[in-house]
Amino acid sequence: MFHQCLVALSSGALDPTNGACNNTYHNLDTILQALDIDELVSEDQDFLDDTIALLKYTAESQEQIEDIEDYLPLQSSYLTVLRNGQICREVTDINSLHLVLRIFKDVSKRAENLRSDTSDAEHKAQLEASSNELLMVLCEMAISTNLPYLLERDPESLKIVRDWLSDEDQTPQACFICATLFFGNLAEEDSVCERLVHEYQLHKLMIQRLRTSTDLRLLHAAGGCLRNLAVSQKNKEVIATAGAFEAILHLLQINVVHELPYLGACITRQLINGSFANIQRFTSKPDPAIQADPETPPYLNVLLQLSSRSDDFATKAEVARTVAALFRTLSGAQLPQHEVDDLRRNILSRANLLSPVEAMIRQDQNRPLRSEAWFALALTAQSHEGANIVAKFLEADDLFELLREQIKIVENDSRKGKHEPQDRMNEDRENGFVLLSSLLQKTRGPDGDCMPESQRKKLEYLLREHNVRPD
Repeated sequence: MFHQCLVALSSGALDPTNGACNNTYHNLDTILQALDIDELVSEDQDFLDDTIALLKYTAESQEQIEDIEDYLPLQSSYLTVLRNGQICREVTDINSLHLVLRIFKDVSKRAENLRSDTSDAEHKAQLEASSNELLMVLCEMAISTNLPYLLERDPESLKIVRDWLSDEDQTPQACFICATLFFGNLAEEDSVCERLVHEYQLHKLMIQRLRTSTDLRLLHAAGGCLRNLAVSQKNKEVIATAGAFEAILHLLQINVVHELPYLGACITRQLINGSFANIQRFTSKPDPAIQADPETPPYLNVLLQLSSRSDDFATKAEVARTVAALFRTLSGAQLPQHEVDDLRRNILSRANLLSPVEAMIRQDQNRPLRSEAWFALALTAQSHEGANIVAKFLEADDLFELLREQIKIVENDSRKGKHEPQDRMNEDRENGFVLLSSLLQKTRGPDGDCMPESQRKKLEYLLREHNVRPD
């Protein structure tokens, strides 16, 4: 009967706008609800072919169906089909992804055109639920395919998704979100990320939306995609040059949800990690040609302000990791030393630079994050100026005791946690020793010893206590 209904619809004998067609849609939905689809698709190729035919019919006929009561049973039918993983794989295998994309655009447009404060509210909710479900299906399909395959075998589908990104006026907002998530899921390998940036200029579309949109879902999608694109080392400076830091400011200053400032901090860390040029941008004030407010402080200051005002643990942790990434990148920079030293002094001049690091040291929710924070201090202390700042930071007795405890915990077998790998514990201990040694060495400058004698003796004693000779 399923096949007979499809033949009746696909033959064109039934007008999608009349009652007979409506009855067929209802019959189709009722039949599908009664079938064991998982069993049928694994045993009956004809049934699998019919499910693709249903998607093809829907994609080609949906715009002619004006009455929502006629559309809803057809909507239920295609959703029932697309809940099956094997059918979804068949769609991508036979290069028919464009059918699902066209269906998604139509249902999203229908949902967008209905008002929620009228008698259409229930229908709008049904359509939005369908749009969201299809969005998840398309994201899963993107994970199961790859960019080279789509370019070679299914360019029609790829063109549809690309057009959704650039055609802002004619495309429902849900389609932009879908396209963003779709490309974000494709961007799993550096080579694909680089192609999306250097050939497709995808980062520019993400940056534009981050700067202009107020829709939280859209901001989250665009920010997530930009974060994925920024992982590749070859993309970092290209993305920053296009105005990424200016766009990130928008995310950092949102107060209504934690996720978006956190996402802004994540993108920031990806962009500055390993990129000396991006750190230079990050420590500068925004370009007045892009950022309208001339009073906006440098990006780094805005990020530190976010950490101070946020009560979200993940956000504070990401800012602390960004501080560590700054000094890690400077430590490995293959550039003239005076340039590195100048930029390091620039960073160290910021008020509250170590506040997010301190928050991670004092917390007890996540031991690896605490370890990262101590490592960030060790990196900070690799210059004379940095060592002086860290030395003052550790003048607080409770922080010094936390450092002592960190080393003791690693060494004392009876206190090892069940889930603490030995390698991690040894690394924690070595990071503590590196920090102590850097402080003792780097606080001695041309103007004499900048560390109080009492503190120096405490640090030296702590090293000797663990059979490490202070140099």
